Amino acid sequence: MVQQARNLSMALGATIPLGGLTEGSDVAAAAVHLTSDKTSFVTGVVLPVDGGRMVA
Repeated sequence: MVQQARNLSMALGATIPLGGLTEGSDVAAAAVHLTSDKTSFVTGVVLPVDGGRMVA
């Protein structure tokens, strides 16, 4: 079962242009960016944190 999960993870990772699955730290970095002063004029945005999979 564990080996199947690893194989699935590797197979899914291979479909992502940046070459891996999204991790919690990736989502956290996006959240921190959206709450920073750099994005004070941003309202109502959908920000995919998917390593480019959405456009591939």
